[in-house]
Amino acid sequence: VGINFNVVIPGDEPVPFGQVFTNTATITEDPEDSNPEDNTAIYLLGSGPDMFVEKTLQQGKFIPGEEVTFLLRFGNAQPGHAQWWNMTGNGIVTDTLPDGMSYVSAVLHWCGETEWCDFTPEDPIDQTLSWTIGAYNAGAWNEVLLTVLISDDVQDGDELVNLLEIVSTEPTQDLDPFPDNNSSSYTGKV
Repeated sequence: VGINFNVVIPGDEPVPFGQVFTNTATITEDPEDSNPEDNTAIYLLGSGPDMFVEKTLQQGKFIPGEEVTFLLRFGNAQPGHAQWWNMTGNGIVTDTLPDGMSYVSAVLHWCGETEWCDFTPEDPIDQTLSWTIGAYNAGAWNEVLLTVLISDDVQDGDELVNLLEIVSTEPTQDLDPFPDNNSSSYTGKV
């Protein structure tokens, strides 16, 4: 059976960004219950934009002198109907490459009238690549294909750790209730 109900937070003030509200539902355990593990459900509701990044290997092998391509996915994971949790500031996505890896190219998906377009990092510093991605609305996301070159002088067994992060240009306003998904790493072994 299902139960639908609505709740409100008391008071006239807006809900501050960066809050997490936990809703826990339980049902009384029956001694004869064959699966008591499913007698509790927890749902987390966060206030503010839920910025996220995910980094996965798209193609290639970690071999000296070879190119590999990563898929970088980023956006605002709040549900699309929750437009009140849109980002205020612009998102900045930063990918830090390890020693032994260098930038080759990047293309952005869904960039206006074309499906894929060049997406050169802004002022790359050493192994740090950054892009300003704009203010993402609730439910909005995009992705980049990032191609890098593995150096000829990496050694067998070396682990190359890549780190992807997202922040807002308005960190005091875009307080993220779920900051654990604001970074993603990928470790490849040569």
